[in-house]
Amino acid sequence: MFNYFDIYYRWITVVHNEGDSLIMKRGHPLERHGAIRRQLAGLICSGAKAPGMRLPTRLELADEFKTSPVTIQKALLQLANDGFVVARGRAGTFVTERPPHLYRFGLVIPQADSVGFLRTLVEQAAVLERTHGWRFPIYSGVDGPKDSDNYRSMLEDLRSHRVAGLILTQQPVYYLNTPLFAQPDLPRVAIVSQHQVPGVGCVHLDNQMFIGKALDHLKARGRRRVAFVATPNISSEFIDAVTDGVAARQMTTRPAWIQALDHRSLHWATHVVAALMTGPVSARPDALIIADDHLVESITTAVRHHGVRVPATLEIVAHCNYPNLSLAAVPVCWLGYDVGRVLQSAVEYIQQSLSGPPPAPVTTVPAQFVHERSDPGRLNPPTFTRLAERGSY
Repeated sequence: MFNYFDIYYRWITVVHNEGDSLIMKRGHPLERHGAIRRQLAGLICSGAKAPGMRLPTRLELADEFKTSPVTIQKALLQLANDGFVVARGRAGTFVTERPPHLYRFGLVIPQADSVGFLRTLVEQAAVLERTHGWRFPIYSGVDGPKDSDNYRSMLEDLRSHRVAGLILTQQPVYYLNTPLFAQPDLPRVAIVSQHQVPGVGCVHLDNQMFIGKALDHLKARGRRRVAFVATPNISSEFIDAVTDGVAARQMTTRPAWIQALDHRSLHWATHVVAALMTGPVSARPDALIIADDHLVESITTAVRHHGVRVPATLEIVAHCNYPNLSLAAVPVCWLGYDVGRVLQSAVEYIQQSLSGPPPAPVTTVPAQFVHERSDPGRLNPPTFTRLAERGSY
């Protein structure tokens, strides 16, 4: 018996590219509008249908794809939901002015990582969404369970070409064998300390400049004996840059004055400060560089409780992720990186990768003192000023 039900409900979509046409062979109708959606999205992503361009009518598309206007409507609804097209009533359906393959940048954040830099990065992403019309889907925890909603959302965005590129916040080597690298032509850029993976751009925070500017500031303030506190994962190259920079400026440091404190064990800050600040004033550091914003509150609180007079006997330079400042219990001089500029540099790398000659593989973001900036109104200071006012130094 001739089975009309089977003819209608069992289709297999086979796509043959002949110019801009799509030939459908036997397939399930639910697959047909998905195949049409992919073909139309491909035309938009290739530039054949540019932003603002009007698409053919539903009847014209139905004729081209040899299907019904209902199936075309389903495909267009998918494209609209994905941000590729917008319907304008009788005027027709148009490619959006800011389609996702040009204006959406995936921000990849490690599992359960809420460090200050990444929090500020997410906040600045929201600012750039308002000021530039960009979009930043946040893919957090994609290095964790592969069955999470976030992971599945990321995979669907990649398959559907709903991102212009990916911004990684840790070394790309961790992702080389994951779907993040399944599409070779998708631009990727990492915000990391050094460039490691060919083909992946690098936005580099200039640690050498951070050290140099901190030491120059302290020397200009008449300081000569420099202590340094960082997290345990600080590189040996960073420590070497500190000791070399101190020596080059005829300043002094000692191995005992270079300390590490884990941001997950901040109760040890009292012991770190006691090790640095016990003894006669002339025999202990008169300058302190806090190289990680996670440590600022605990170290400065310990300095205050230890009775150190700041800045009379100790000048402090503290790291910050501009425009956010950590809590500080004593006066400090803030030195750090403009996180909005970091994110904007990553976006610009992706945009140039898509539209022009290959960009430079490394973009360096300089360290800046907050008091040197021309836009102090952007600062988001916490209640550190109120803490500092509780005592005299």
